[in-house]
Amino acid sequence: MASVEVRPLGDGQTRVTHGRSGSSFETDSSPEWGGGGRSFSATDLVAAGLGACIGSSIATPLERRGVDLSGVRVSVDKTVGTDPKRIEHLAVTIEVPVAEDPSLERVLHKVSGLCPVGRSLDCTESVQVVFSG
Repeated sequence: MASVEVRPLGDGQTRVTHGRSGSSFETDSSPEWGGGGRSFSATDLVAAGLGACIGSSIATPLERRGVDLSGVRVSVDKTVGTDPKRIEHLAVTIEVPVAEDPSLERVLHKVSGLCPVGRSLDCTESVQVVFSG
């Protein structure tokens, strides 16, 4: 089990430390919520976690097919609502610069859907994944 420690720093900022490695980073609330927008917000980290999870999930089948990963991109756009304050929508775009291959697209759809972050989100009915080439 992995652990993460979060320490409030004040002014909307926190320091997040990974228990196993000790690596850390700071977050900041977005200006809309009283922060300075100087770094990732908590909702940005949810979007980043989803993108990282899908990116690592699709890497293996792409590598097995000899696809150069340097051109592969996973982008996540999030929409945050105000009433209630929550992530309303996450739109994931996966860019894979290879010739159209329906079997590869089926595999990528399947593995991206198995991402545990996406499967853990309360708003999974509004997580949208789109492939682009």
